[in-house]
Amino acid sequence: MRIDPRTPLDIVVTSEIGDVDIADLVRFSELAWRHNYKGRLRVVYDAPFYEWLLSGKDWFAVLARNGEGRIVGCMFALVRDLYIRGESFPSVYSTGWAVDPAYRRTGVSLRLWLALHDRVREGGYVSIGASHAGLSGTRGDVVFRDDAEDRGRIVVHHCGAIWSRPVGGPVIAHAPVAMQRLCFVDGEHALEYADMPIDLATLSSSMAATGRLTFAPSRHFRHLYLNSELTRSGTMWVETDDGARCAVGFSIFALAMDDLAVGTIGRIQFFLPFDGGEAAQVEALNAMCAFLARQGCSTVSMVEQPAAAPAVMERCGFTKASDSVTFSVRSPVALAHRFDDAPPFALDFL
Repeated sequence: MRIDPRTPLDIVVTSEIGDVDIADLVRFSELAWRHNYKGRLRVVYDAPFYEWLLSGKDWFAVLARNGEGRIVGCMFALVRDLYIRGESFPSVYSTGWAVDPAYRRTGVSLRLWLALHDRVREGGYVSIGASHAGLSGTRGDVVFRDDAEDRGRIVVHHCGAIWSRPVGGPVIAHAPVAMQRLCFVDGEHALEYADMPIDLATLSSSMAATGRLTFAPSRHFRHLYLNSELTRSGTMWVETDDGARCAVGFSIFALAMDDLAVGTIGRIQFFLPFDGGEAAQVEALNAMCAFLARQGCSTVSMVEQPAAAPAVMERCGFTKASDSVTFSVRSPVALAHRFDDAPPFALDFL
C-alpha cells in the first residue's frame, strides 16, 4: 500500500519518556528495520533497547504519527559533548532514523530532519548523523547534506575499519587479568566517585588526547557507559600482569536476520590503554572478548580505534568486515573548517 504524500502527519519533538509509546515504537521499528536490512544482520530495536536508550536525560525524540496516532517515522537525538582535536563542543548525535515502508517517499524523512534541524539550530549544536555506507544515498541522507546553507558545509566521513570476531575464536590470554567496572554516578550537582582506579578527569583527558573526533564523557554518555545500574552497557577497567591498564567501553545488542533471532553482539565502543605495549593490549582485548562471551554474546565487533593497531586486532582474532559507517556532520559556520581534514571518526556510541 502506498500512502498519499498529502496525508496529514503530526510531527512531535519530545524529551519526555511519557510521550513515547514504547510498544508502538517496537512495532514500528521491527517493520521498518526488517525492510531496511532484508537479508542482512541487524540490531533488534526491542523494548529493552528503547528503555535503555531513553533511560537517562539529554535526549529528544522526533516522531511522525499518522491520523490514527501510530508512529510511522522516528529519529532520536542524543545530546553529547564532542571532542574536536581536544576541544569540546556541544553536539547532537542522531540515531535510530527509520520510516514505515508504506510511507517511504512521502516526505516523512524531510519533515523529521527539518524538525531535528530546528532544534539543533536553536541550541547551536554540531549535528552528527550516521548510516551504514551500503544504505547511504537514501532520501534522508540527501536532505541532511543539502539543507545546510546557514549552517556551514556538510562534511561526510567514513569510519575506519569495522573489526569483528566470534567469541569462540582464538583467545590467547595467558596472563592473569583483573577487571573492575568503572562507575561514575551522577548526583544533582556533582559526581559521586566510588573506589575507582582512575578518576573521571583522567578518563576524559585520555579521550580528548586521541587526536580525533570522539565523544566526551558528558552526562548522557556517563549514564549509558559509566552507570552501575545498567547491564547492557558499561566500561571495564582491565589490568594484566603484562602491564596493560585500559578502560574499555562496551554495549550488548540482540541480533536478527529477517525474522530469525541470531544471538547477541558485544560492541567494544572505545579502547583507551594507559600503559603496556602491543602484547599487553592483546591480553586486555582478549579479556574483554571473554567477558562479553560470559554475558552471552556470540560475536564481538569494534570500530577501528586510534589506540588499537591492526596488528593488535589481528592477533586477537579479529578480521575486517566489509561493512562501514558513513558520518555526516553539520556544524555552525565558524566550526565547519575543523572537519575539512578530519581523520576517520572514532565514534560508535549510541
